[in-house]
Amino acid sequence: MFGREKKRGAKPAASKNSKPAPAAKRTAEKPSKRKNVSQSVPNGTLIHTHDDKFYGADGKSTKSRMGVVVDSNRQNELAVTKYTTSERNGRRFKNDKGFVAHGNVIYTLDRNGNPIVLSENGDFKKHRNDSRDITTAQANQIKKSNIKESKYRERNKKVLRKLKGRK
Repeated sequence: MFGREKKRGAKPAASKNSKPAPAAKRTAEKPSKRKNVSQSVPNGTLIHTHDDKFYGADGKSTKSRMGVVVDSNRQNELAVTKYTTSERNGRRFKNDKGFVAHGNVIYTLDRNGNPIVLSENGDFKKHRNDSRDITTAQANQIKKSNIKESKYRERNKKVLRKLKGRK
């Protein structure tokens, strides 16, 4: 051959206008089985319940309420914080639907002292509209604000440690 000879395994030269291939996008995959989180209920899932279904409720308020899953364990037991409509109570964060406020307390037990678990005919149900679920990053933001900035931070830390089975 005259001039250039083809070498085995040589890569063709990239032109000036060609762009590098984009990196593979991270998709929302199931968490690793080694991690102590639920495989079926991701963080950020919205649930529907009533105020009197949470542990420590006095039974006087039966208000229908949305909640968001902020943490879980392998047994699908959930840590939930309530959404609130009050601007005075709770912390506000930006959602793609606007601003949403969430409560300061993380709940892991229902009114009978049992762990919170999703069920079709139980006290805690998955919200019917999946498009209103929030991202895992937003759920982690809520959890962090409840652990670091809430007046109930010590209680919230203790509850999450118990959920995860830590001392």
